[in-house]
Amino acid sequence: MNYINLIPSIYLFEGKVVNKDTKEVIGTGNPVEIATVYDNNGADELLVFDISSNDSEHEANISAMINIADSVDIPMLVGGNIKRLEDVKKYIYTGAKKAILDGNKESNLELVSEASERFGSDKIAVMIDSTFD
Repeated sequence: MNYINLIPSIYLFEGKVVNKDTKEVIGTGNPVEIATVYDNNGADELLVFDISSNDSEHEANISAMINIADSVDIPMLVGGNIKRLEDVKKYIYTGAKKAILDGNKESNLELVSEASERFGSDKIAVMIDSTFD
């Protein structure tokens, strides 16, 4: 029997759920409310992207991630806006199952080994956005 994992994603900007392209707030923008809907409707995991552009937005998103993790039973995968090892640590400390580094950013590829050694390879994932011809 085949099994498909359902992993919806949400994008956080200033602690609210937004459209990733326009940054317009989706619904109420409440990340816990939206994550709970996914949790209650069969999602296996939740993918949360931080699309902040400065430190205060980044901190608001981390706070939202902590609230999500405290409110749902499904595992949370977290990525976006990783500039240093401290960001990986903050993501893991939100309660995330894994921190996801963008493999298309050379600076993130340099962090993969160090992050894996420090937090465990089971806590680190690499996302690669590529097209195959």
